[in-house]
Amino acid sequence: MSQQIAVVLWMLSPLNPPAQGSVRYTLSESGMVAFVSALTGPDVNESNNYGLWATDPTGELRLILREGDPFEVASGDWRTVGAIGLGEANERWQLTFLAGFGAGSQGIFIAQVPEPVPGALLALVALRALLHRRRSA
Repeated sequence: MSQQIAVVLWMLSPLNPPAQGSVRYTLSESGMVAFVSALTGPDVNESNNYGLWATDPTGELRLILREGDPFEVASGDWRTVGAIGLGEANERWQLTFLAGFGAGSQGIFIAQVPEPVPGALLALVALRALLHRRRSA
């Protein structure tokens, strides 16, 4: 587990509960930690000050969605995220969430928290080599 994730887990421990409304989180049986949190810093304002974050299978923290970001709700139908609600995480590294958009529209979506590409490519190359070796034998 990376130090970054250990810090997140410490921040969310029962001994140090989050301030009301500042962090909402869920934990999956596979070890994913996902949370919605307020953001601060340069260029952060009321239209983009919340983000949805999750850990991938290697423990790296990834931004899934942020208020103010464009989001494709259907092929070619892009909307600006105005609100984010956290759902549940499962053992398949999937995360449900609610995204709210302008004019009162909203939807429930599933994010597949990606495995880092280098690891996936390495597994694909190894599988292909194994299959090629079996065909050659």
